[in-house]
Amino acid sequence: MSKGSRWIFLTLFLTIFSTSLANGAASSPKESAQWWVSRYGVISSKEDSYVLRADAVFKRVSAAADKAAGRLPRLLVIRADNDPWAVAIPDGTIILSKGGLDACYRGTTPEGGDDRLAFIVGHELAHLAKDDFWHSRVAKAVREFSGSGKNVERLATLIRNTSDRGASKQANDEARVKELQADGYGIVYMAMAGYNPQSIAGKESNSFIHDFSSQATGQIAYDDPKHPAPSQRVEFLRVTLAEVAQEVELFRIGSLYFQLGRYEEAIPFFERFRERFPSRETFNNLGLSYYQLALDHLAQCDSVLPYRYKLPVLFDNNTLAIVPRGSSDLGQASACYRDDTYQKYLDGAILNLEQSKARDPEYLPSRLNLASAYVMKGNYTLAMATADEALRLRTGDADAASIKAVALYLFGRSSALDSTDAALEILRPFASSNVQHPSALYNMAAIEHDRGRHVEMKTHLESFITQEKSGAYHAQALKLLGRTSQEMPVSRRQLAPKSPVQLGELRRESITMLATMRLNEFVLGTVRVKFYSGSRISLLLRDGLVDLITMKQDGVKSQELFQLQYGNPRRVILTLGGKILVYDNFTALVENNLITSITFGA
Repeated sequence: MSKGSRWIFLTLFLTIFSTSLANGAASSPKESAQWWVSRYGVISSKEDSYVLRADAVFKRVSAAADKAAGRLPRLLVIRADNDPWAVAIPDGTIILSKGGLDACYRGTTPEGGDDRLAFIVGHELAHLAKDDFWHSRVAKAVREFSGSGKNVERLATLIRNTSDRGASKQANDEARVKELQADGYGIVYMAMAGYNPQSIAGKESNSFIHDFSSQATGQIAYDDPKHPAPSQRVEFLRVTLAEVAQEVELFRIGSLYFQLGRYEEAIPFFERFRERFPSRETFNNLGLSYYQLALDHLAQCDSVLPYRYKLPVLFDNNTLAIVPRGSSDLGQASACYRDDTYQKYLDGAILNLEQSKARDPEYLPSRLNLASAYVMKGNYTLAMATADEALRLRTGDADAASIKAVALYLFGRSSALDSTDAALEILRPFASSNVQHPSALYNMAAIEHDRGRHVEMKTHLESFITQEKSGAYHAQALKLLGRTSQEMPVSRRQLAPKSPVQLGELRRESITMLATMRLNEFVLGTVRVKFYSGSRISLLLRDGLVDLITMKQDGVKSQELFQLQYGNPRRVILTLGGKILVYDNFTALVENNLITSITFGA
């Protein structure tokens, strides 16, 4: 590496690295993180505050990225001060040099450095997720194969002609495609982790993109004069990254519609985003959208049924505007569960959640959500197996245990077996005097209700309403206890925060504000949307009308103070990074117990 490139923000060209590993008769020691540790040594977060930031960035981006089965990513920062580089190796480790870490934060704010590092980490995670080591690994296996016949030779030729190994034009083209694909996914992963893709794809990032492009393509690709110059690739890369950054807004819009309970409107945005980036989050949110539609349809048949048991999902079940009511007659319940539309929505949920689960062996939400969907489908054995997977990922998780217990109980009822005591035994550790989890308490009450033990049911419900103070399950618990809701009277609280823009027809003063904001336009079938983004306000126009507004907050008001002012939410959406409080016409994002943004919509 030349001296002039030492300050560059970059990732090591994977083709160069993997080719050198594949040339030996046996696996290169460089394929193991231990080789890098023993040769250079590792820098800990206690020694360098940037390493602490890097660990936090890696954790967030890795949580958003797809993962290949059997390859669990981790980050090591090694003592290589001179050259800035990063490389992903086959065992799942991303090696980042100290020089590379310092370069990310040089000449920018700490937040700007986080954005740069998030992109580099996302780029390397994409190489891991897409198994960009495959050709090298298979080529070595073919070369070492003991039987050398014509079929093996043909196979070896095919691999050589379609791989990025070597210095041929074909190999260079294959390598460039892999790098561009990793760039695209790097932007997606960083954006979904909450970092700013415009810091990478925007016009102000010229030097970063140029330096990254010059190094990431390596010398080999540009020794051929027929290939475009690095400056040409800078333009191509900027267009590619800008397009990706724009399409990430599709995911964001779908998420906002989901939060407001507008699932049918959320689905087209998730589906369009899935066409380009079929990530685990996309499939997960699509699956949950169909799951919620299934529950909504079930509630139209008998509104008690969705709240018969509390099946935790990443996003809690939709809350009806009225207290759940219905006959709860088993004959009618059976007919409701057999309804074609309900089954269609549930099949869509399961299909997408299975895809989400398959994309990441460590992704807990898809396993919780899929297990709940299997219960609603009546596939109790699959529900128990999937809940067990979640419990292996997070030992003692109360939500996973609750789903498993309900599945075991219903499996017993459907098979004429007595599994009640076994199900209650699973729930009991989460309903003690020291540990009281809402899902466990509610489900114990439901099981006791089913077998006519009303004293025990009421005991569990009394504990439940002290833990979960609002929402449909709270309302159903009060109904079973013979009480009415104790929601704060409307006259004693402010109805809603003030929106900076009125929903509906666009007013003249708002048009002036939009002129200063970044615009992305999308057409989905017959629907045309314009999504405007500013420093503190984002706004969506749907067919010319203001449909969604998001307003950032200063993050100084706590959730408790917010609920004192606006009352308890209708429901709570649980996320890996916090929660979302859902009211009638607005939602509030909670991070670290502080309100960070508010979204308005009908």
